[in-house]
Amino acid sequence: LHHIECLYKAANSNLHIVPYALDKEQHTKNIYVPFFSDNASLYKDVSIGNLSENSVNIQVCECISFDIWLCDNSYVDTSKIRFIKIDVQGNEYNVLLGMKNFLINSHQELYIFYETDDKLAQMVENDQLSKIKLYLIHCGFEEITSQSLDDYGKKTAGLQVYLGTNALFVKNIDKTNKLT
Repeated sequence: LHHIECLYKAANSNLHIVPYALDKEQHTKNIYVPFFSDNASLYKDVSIGNLSENSVNIQVCECISFDIWLCDNSYVDTSKIRFIKIDVQGNEYNVLLGMKNFLINSHQELYIFYETDDKLAQMVENDQLSKIKLYLIHCGFEEITSQSLDDYGKKTAGLQVYLGTNALFVKNIDKTNKLT
């Protein structure tokens, strides 16, 4: 609750808090919230890990796809969305599937940043990370790796530190804005 209060205090016109979990479709689903950990997830094995069933609070959560949410909230100016950070404890692929129309139809410069924890991904689905990569490429994105970071110039300056266990994809970036 304290985190939500802090978010509300920091909220401005660029921050929208919605009472849903993002997924590939609209439905309700259990979310598993460990009492002594911050690994809440829609996947029981991810949340519990080595904990006993008694160490987890199970909540029913309303899920919605990003595309459906956008249709229901026409006041959102999607051309202003430039950066999407996804850290959903194993549900990254489903969140991206639920953003398909937005991702394909976005014409602005757009970054997608998500966690690439191999152990977490294998708990959910063995080839999830390769599926995400192929899906984003299909939607018109290209991957930025620590080796290719310099090709993107000042627009990606400072991101090197985040690429360790995370992935960064970009769409419609102007590579002519280099520092050189």
